[in-house]
Amino acid sequence: LSAERTLVGAQLGRVGWHLDVVKVIDPEALIPWTKILLVCPILYSAACMIPRVVMLTLYLCVFPEKGYRVACYILMWLVIALGVADILTGALECIPVECLWDKSIPGHCIDLPLFFRWGTLTNVIMNFFMLILPQPVIWKLQVSVQVKIGLAVTILTGSVGMITSIIRCVAFFQHDPLEDGTWASVTFVNWSIFEPGVYLLAACLPCYRPLIKALCRRRPRGSPDYSANTYLDISESKALEGSWKSGSGRTIEDIHELEMHNYPQTRARSM
Repeated sequence: LSAERTLVGAQLGRVGWHLDVVKVIDPEALIPWTKILLVCPILYSAACMIPRVVMLTLYLCVFPEKGYRVACYILMWLVIALGVADILTGALECIPVECLWDKSIPGHCIDLPLFFRWGTLTNVIMNFFMLILPQPVIWKLQVSVQVKIGLAVTILTGSVGMITSIIRCVAFFQHDPLEDGTWASVTFVNWSIFEPGVYLLAACLPCYRPLIKALCRRRPRGSPDYSANTYLDISESKALEGSWKSGSGRTIEDIHELEMHNYPQTRARSM
């Protein structure tokens, strides 16, 4: 949706042109551009909030201690509250909404540059806490180094989104997004697309396990594969290890089939 919004803005709203030029050659293009201003904070806030909530939910799979879990829940509700507040503020930035693009209609609008600046700053703060919260827990986990590295990579991927949000925040404080809006929108829109995309990538990293396992199948026969394990597989790995040590009669191939969730085939073979 963010990419489609950008295409619509470039095609109909003359995004990428200087505002003074647009007023001369195509003043009607300012109407769709101002409508895009209404949609931008709504899509951006939703696109940032949902992956963050997903990542915090994944943190709960890692945190064994009550204190960390409480902190995670508090941070999750703060992310949701700020996201909903930004969405509602963006949707009601002008009352009535039509006065945003039709100045002849009496109404009232909020200070949009101020809203963009401080809204982005709160995102940076949330990203910072999400980055530092799981670090002590990860390196205390009684799991393999590969699992710890996988968790760290997931969190560091999210930190790239934090860097993006910082760049976006600095840009809002350095430039007025409405002074030469159609021209300045290029920078703001690009970062607004890139940042949620990075959050989505970080939130989806644990789901790439089947693909990674498929790519890593070419390993020496008989060597167990722990490289693709994540915190989602810790209990499963312990169960497999216990069945192997207990002399259950399963072969290494059976263990691999269990790892690939082929339990029915393994059970038939054991019988």
